[in-house]
Amino acid sequence: MSLQQETQKLIDLYIKAVNERSITFDYKETYQHIVRNVQMLASPSQEMLDFLSDYTIEGAEQLRKTADSDMVLIKKINNAINEFIQKLRALNYKYDFRKAYKEIDSLVKELEHPTPEMLNFIEQVRSKIEQQIHDSIISFQQNAQKTGYNYQKEYLKIYLFIKQLREPTQEMLDFVDNKMLEKCIESKIKEFNTNLYKLSNEFDFFGEYTEICDLIKQINDQATWMLDFMRIDINKIFSQQVSRIKLPHRFSKRKYIPSRKWEEWESKYTQAVEFSKQLIKYKNYSLNRIANQGAFDEINKMFFKQLTDIVQNLRDVFGCDINIVLCACPSSSPDKKNTVQLSIAEYAKINKNVIDANDLFVKVHPTEPAHISGKRELTTVAASIKINSQKYTKEFFDRRNIFIICDDVYTTGTTMNACKCHLRPKQIIDDSIFVYTIAETLDFQW
Repeated sequence: MSLQQETQKLIDLYIKAVNERSITFDYKETYQHIVRNVQMLASPSQEMLDFLSDYTIEGAEQLRKTADSDMVLIKKINNAINEFIQKLRALNYKYDFRKAYKEIDSLVKELEHPTPEMLNFIEQVRSKIEQQIHDSIISFQQNAQKTGYNYQKEYLKIYLFIKQLREPTQEMLDFVDNKMLEKCIESKIKEFNTNLYKLSNEFDFFGEYTEICDLIKQINDQATWMLDFMRIDINKIFSQQVSRIKLPHRFSKRKYIPSRKWEEWESKYTQAVEFSKQLIKYKNYSLNRIANQGAFDEINKMFFKQLTDIVQNLRDVFGCDINIVLCACPSSSPDKKNTVQLSIAEYAKINKNVIDANDLFVKVHPTEPAHISGKRELTTVAASIKINSQKYTKEFFDRRNIFIICDDVYTTGTTMNACKCHLRPKQIIDDSIFVYTIAETLDFQW
């Protein structure tokens, strides 16, 4: 193939890729190749010269960026579709299919050229759901009488899934049976009471209680035993569960000595003073990252190890399905970021089993730090803090969460308690709030 033919072929491929919005074509490299070839030709054709006039290297770079962006979007859509299908096959009634479908549909509309598979999913999603439920009903009917088949669990799974649909088929409506539902509720309450008697640490009282109450509400003529169950004080059960374990609500491993005491106490508490100096550098990391990087890395390593132990202890107590939320006490000034917030963000990046809420609490106006002003009024500090309600909505607080409020130093505890004050109106009980500080102040005399 001559250089003239090769160049023309590359131009044709380039124009075709542009027209088709190809996401795999290397626009920049191909364009540069074409330019080199044209420069080597003694008499390039007019079509080649027109190409170089119509297309530029900047345009090629922009096409590459657009293709990269589309590739990321396509990957996101495919992952969302795969998750949707997996949840559908499992008939996971706790998964919000309507919301997931809307998100996928919205993402597909952002693509100029969605794949046939994506369009097929959007058009046929309802028929897929109906087919999956139909297959599940047939399987239930075939296996209901078999020994060892948990027909109550399978019935509930199908029933709750059907209840999510706006327009169930007649087959689905015929499947719904209140008598069978009552049997399932009775079985779940027995299981709940058995675990309540043992005060099991592995049983999800909150989740099961909420689910049973939702099922009872589906029954028109509720029996007395159902109404009695709905009167249970679930928060009291949770408190009993925690108190039985005797898990500490405040974790702190090291001692911190304020700088005004270093000279006086250095001979008696040499290690504590040295650690306190490092902690000061950690606290001032955002002011001078280069000078304080070593201290930040060292304290961060300790922060990660201690927090990992605490998270594991909480999961051992409350179960692996609990949401562990990491949040930070805000700095004493609104325009300053607490270094602990940075540590939480880094920790959450490598530990996906926790929720990063380092900006849950926001400082409204400044207050004097405890090491300067000493004991402060709780009401004053609480008034200087608010919940970041734009980011953390009611849906976030309605989940089964355990909160760990983190800070660098525990001095009087006023800021920690102020943060707790803002969680209580969100129906977060004290037994689900834990406190972790890197150190606690050795000197409590103010």
